Amino acid sequence: MTPDDSRALAATLLGRPVLAARPVARGGNNRIFAIETESGRLALKSYPPQAEDRRDRLGQEWRALSFLTRHGLPVPAPVVVAPERHAALYRWIEGRPAAETDLDAIADMGAFFARLQGLRADDGAAALPAGSTPVFTADQALAQFEDRLAPLAGVAAVADHLTAVRRAAARAFERARDLLGSGFATSPDPARRVLSPSDFGRHNMLATETGAIFLDFEYFGWDGPEKAIADAILHPGSAFTAPDRDRLRTLMLAALPDDRTLPARLDAMLPLFGLIWCLILLNEFRPDRMARRGLAEGAAETQAARARQLEKSHALLSWLEDAYDLAPA
Repeated sequence: MTPDDSRALAATLLGRPVLAARPVARGGNNRIFAIETESGRLALKSYPPQAEDRRDRLGQEWRALSFLTRHGLPVPAPVVVAPERHAALYRWIEGRPAAETDLDAIADMGAFFARLQGLRADDGAAALPAGSTPVFTADQALAQFEDRLAPLAGVAAVADHLTAVRRAAARAFERARDLLGSGFATSPDPARRVLSPSDFGRHNMLATETGAIFLDFEYFGWDGPEKAIADAILHPGSAFTAPDRDRLRTLMLAALPDDRTLPARLDAMLPLFGLIWCLILLNEFRPDRMARRGLAEGAAETQAARARQLEKSHALLSWLEDAYDLAPA
């Protein structure tokens, strides 16, 4: 979508002319444009459909932000949606990336997560969908691990690293079976499920004059508490240190005081999600992703991105091996 396209689309959605449009962000899955109107600035978010990913990112985010705005949570307010155009307009948030400020992201994330769980019994919450890749049991985590591994299996550039990841996974899933027993595959009490932002971290926070604002709810929905906490702790976009991870874990557990077995379940399952993240970090090596983004195999930019992601995957695997005794004997 070009700036001219976004300006025309915004005018159509609003039913009135707009003054200007300019691109302000482009992620792997969407584009955002600043739309100038006589009454103020709006954000136009475009969600291009993806042949290999049929998830309704627009619908998921629109429902999430509509629900959260109604309850006063610090998120962008929805304005108008056009599913047939794969786009929506939201209120503009003026702020700076949290990573560039002295914002206490961990405290704000803990507080946001706690407020979110306070809404689980709300009448509107029951109609909210599951998250994009929910996990409620360890065997579901195993299935996700295998699904993430399959597209990378023939990639020579990561073959040695994948051998190490598989080796750690064998130990991690054996450990989870020992710790969880029958709970490895048993569906938990539905009351244990949580509302998860999914893509939750410092990378999706803005510091504003009134405090932290949270962004990007394309994958929001019901999920297992173990996955919600693990993903927040481990998300590479936040790049938390080990002490930061411990602090965030404590705050998020405190938001679920009635789930008394959660700390033990989280200890059993967190390495599983960490190993899934080791594979997610290698998405740059997936042939299907390369084709979708039109990237050249030998291009310097591609090679640099791959090197960065492989280094991150190595670092996370090393931390998991040390923290959970998954390294080879």
